[in-house]
Amino acid sequence: MGTRKQTHAIASLIKAGVVAMSPVMWGGMVAAQENINIANGGNLLVDTFGTCKIVTNNTGHALYVPVYSAGEWTGTSGFIQKHGANITVSDCAGCSSQTVNWSPGCSGTAGALSHGGSTSVTNTAGGHTGSVSVSCYNGTLNQSSPSCVQSGVQVGGYWWYLGADGQSCTTVCSTHSGYNAATVSYAGSGGTLANCHNVSVALGKPGTGTDWGSCAAGFGCIYMYAPPYFDESDRCPTPATTADASNAGVMRFCACNN
Repeated sequence: MGTRKQTHAIASLIKAGVVAMSPVMWGGMVAAQENINIANGGNLLVDTFGTCKIVTNNTGHALYVPVYSAGEWTGTSGFIQKHGANITVSDCAGCSSQTVNWSPGCSGTAGALSHGGSTSVTNTAGGHTGSVSVSCYNGTLNQSSPSCVQSGVQVGGYWWYLGADGQSCTTVCSTHSGYNAATVSYAGSGGTLANCHNVSVALGKPGTGTDWGSCAAGFGCIYMYAPPYFDESDRCPTPATTADASNAGVMRFCACNN
């Protein structure tokens, strides 16, 4: 008897409760193969030929599920459509939109995913940058490749960051939910030099420097790293601090929304 004929002959016996066969599984999912055995009262997630189902057996005997070909599994005369009484075939569950937390300090929202779907989640928590890959497996969201690096500090109730040379606070805060006016009111033209130094020290820079009489633009609280103002943190009382001010040689302390 040829292999295919033999398989279908055995399948008939199994469906009649005469013979039982054992499943072969990889990573908790059944791959394309000839035979799957589900014990009476048991269930199994079968994810093959692009269709995921959970099969529950209440027939009173071991159940054979044919998945040798797409037709046997998903065809109009296949198992999903013609499985018979006391057998339940249900969809694999998707994952609802939910908050994902990873590493100390990082979190973000993963949108709804169907079973087998995946996406990348970017951190939205204050003071950190990072991301994590998530994938949905029958209602459970699994994480992989997490990264989370502290990049800001909280001072005076606000999240602060030190921009790169020549960056405006609009640019600095573009990855931290936007610019916060505390840049002005706490450590900028509307704040104090002491507050400017508190922010500077919290971000690992000196708590030394002065109020300048006037600056070329509304920089607010700044770190100067090049002569003649080497390694000090200063404040520009005038002109009024703005989000967009920038200049080569100037590194701004910026308050962002997270």
